[in-house]
Amino acid sequence: MNTRTILVGAAIAMVWLGDWRLAEGNAGVLSQTAFLAGEQQTFGEEPDFIFLDAVGRLDGADQTFIAPGDESSRYSGLALLNGELLVADFGNDEIRKLTTSGDPAGVFASILNPVHLETDSSGSVYTTSGHLSSPSCCGPPNTVATRFDSTGAITGQFMDNDLMHLAGIDADASGNVYIAHLGGELFKFAPSGTLIGVATFPGLEMSDIAIDETGNRLFAGSVLADVGIHVFDISGTLPTLMETIPAPASPPFYSSTEIVGVHYDSSSQHLFATDGLNTRAHEYDENFNLIASFLTENNGDVLRDIVTLPVPTPSSLSLLAIAVAGAACLRRRR
Repeated sequence: MNTRTILVGAAIAMVWLGDWRLAEGNAGVLSQTAFLAGEQQTFGEEPDFIFLDAVGRLDGADQTFIAPGDESSRYSGLALLNGELLVADFGNDEIRKLTTSGDPAGVFASILNPVHLETDSSGSVYTTSGHLSSPSCCGPPNTVATRFDSTGAITGQFMDNDLMHLAGIDADASGNVYIAHLGGELFKFAPSGTLIGVATFPGLEMSDIAIDETGNRLFAGSVLADVGIHVFDISGTLPTLMETIPAPASPPFYSSTEIVGVHYDSSSQHLFATDGLNTRAHEYDENFNLIASFLTENNGDVLRDIVTLPVPTPSSLSLLAIAVAGAACLRRRR
């Protein structure tokens, strides 16, 4: 048996093993460094154990809890801004700043009950708030979506009388803001805060959203069991549903999968998601193939959001070195 035959056989075996592991919901590790917001059981025994929220850093199979919260913390959203990590702390009414090593870097903004958190390519930051502004069920909007600039100053708010149960928020390349509603709607606002329109999708109960600004696509996780991630075209006036990426198979110890957090990384064109029920982080390639499903070391029962470090871009010096090495190789072959 020659070397080529052995290599081909090994590659086939690896593909077969990978497919088997995907079917079991236990495939590989994420290809990029990721940060996860969730709940961690810290000490004690049932029914007296204590759960504290934490941010976990995931490098391959190595997970470390870099920012444990206090008993008031509820880490519900994550985003990256200028190389720092932003954490929406619902319980302490603030958006915190952390270095990617977990060191505190101050408070980005104080806002009542921030939930979902996103940044766009222009450096703006978006959050939805779970604040009840009216004790009446039929009063003014009971939730507010807010835009900040990169310094933490508020630059816009987005409200509507029908926005009663906000889910995810993000913006497209033109600055239009999209807000998912748990009732199955996507609200679209102009950068000024004016409502452009509402796209209704009966039966689609959406959670977090993420936007591919270049490809004009919006991804929305589903809070419904075993549904997955909805993909919308946002190139027109209002979003239209293109397809639904099926949820990965549930591990044996749970009966269903629930996508809670969604993140799109433009540097790799990969899609990342969290399965809150099974505390798993999923990665999909640019064709929406599931390429990793990692069980995190979260000893609690909640995994909320995910964000990843971008893939490093080769420096001009590195590219020059590669070109020189390639030229030298060609000369030797001649």
